[in-house]
Formats: sequence, structure tokens, C-alpha cells
Amino acid sequence: MQVTGSNSENDKKILSVRLRQGGLSFYLADDEGTMQYGIDFRKEASPAGQIARMTARLRSDFDLVQVFADTDRTLFVPADLLAEADPEELLRRAGIVPDPTRTVVVAEAVEEVSAVMAVETAAIEALRLLPVRRMRFYSPLQELLAAWRREPVAGGGWMVYPTGDNFYVTRYGTDGKLALAEVCPGRETADLVWCLTALTEGERRDRMAVYLYGDGTEVDLARLRRYFRGAQRWSDIRKGGR
Repeated sequence: MQVTGSNSENDKKILSVRLRQGGLSFYLADDEGTMQYGIDFRKEASPAGQIARMTARLRSDFDLVQVFADTDRTLFVPADLLAEADPEELLRRAGIVPDPTRTVVVAEAVEEVSAVMAVETAAIEALRLLPVRRMRFYSPLQELLAAWRREPVAGGGWMVYPTGDNFYVTRYGTDGKLALAEVCPGRETADLVWCLTALTEGERRDRMAVYLYGDGTEVDLARLRRYFRGAQRWSDIRKGGR
């Protein structure tokens, strides 16, 4: 899950956490290898309590915990804007009003883009009880930014990252520069069609290049191509050396 490559050489033990709707997953990397497992929150128990019981099994101090918050209550902004703006006020202006059960956090900048997110307070407070030196926040969309930075595609295009709860979308112009960053709630192919249709109003959809990032199991590619003929999997074009 590491997206920036900026971790210090002193970060020997890194715990990555993907906080999602109704649960989370852990990915632990250290000198001894890696392990991964998840939690589906049970309604009869508090998320904080379930996280505490799970993390107690790790029996380890951590140099760094990376939290990837998968939520549509996210606003993507240029990193330099945050130097002079209040993150919570930015969310309010975007129509995202944090309720008492949520905390506003700011993600580490990737490609000069930061994410301001309203995440579950109970979950964050439980994670902060871990024996950890540092905690950093990220958005799954920033994985798209890092992927494009590593291997940009000539002519630009749209990148979509389905996570099971949301669709993260970036658009790159023909000059290769980022032109749009957005998140749409949804799980089905029909939800993605609606999202892209709304974002691409007035464009020739039969000519659009749409790249599905990740394993893409939530999306029926053949069905998506009925609406966006240029849709293909990011992994396929990478194999082709484009």
C-alpha cells in the first residue's frame, strides 16, 4: 500500500491500514516478511474495541502506521492551498459536513495533491493507541497518482480505482498533467457508468481512454465498454509496454 516511497530508512516496521466502510484491513511489513488480514466490524461491538483486540495480537511497536481512508467524504485539493486554509471549512464548502462521530484528517501530499477526509473518530482514536512513532494518512486516489507518475500513458486518459465501496477517478490531459481528481460512491458497474457519464458530460465517450486500476473485480469490463469503448485494465496496458 505504500504510495510515496518517502519513508525514512529508519522506518523498519511499517503497518498499513485500509479503513473502509464497515471494516478495515491490516498489512504489516518488517524484516521478517509480511502478513495481511482484515476485520468486518460487527454491529454489536464498537469499532474501537474490535480494532484494539486485533492490534493486540500484533505484539509490536511500529515506526510508522499508514492509514488509507476509503471514504467518499473526501475533498482533493492542491497541497499548497492547505497552508492558508482550514481543512474543515474546505469540507463544508464542498457540502461535506463532518458529524460528531467523524474527525477531519489531512492526507500526505502525493504529486502535490492532498486529501481532506472525514473519517470515523472511534477508529482513528483506536489506531492512535498503537505503540507507534508516526502516523500518516492517505487516500486510495493517491495510489492512482503514484501509478501514473511511475508509468504515464501518452495522450492522457481517465484512471478509475474501484475499492468495493467507492470509485476513485483521475483524469490526465494530453499533456500528461492532472486535470481532475474525484471520488464517487458505488459498488456496481452501473454506479461507475453513472459516475463517468456525469464527469464526462459533452465529451465523445467512444474516444475516451479509461483505465481500470487494481484487480477490478467489482467492474464488468465488457459491460463498461458498451458505454466507454476505450475501457481497459491498467495491468493489461502495462504488460503491453505502453
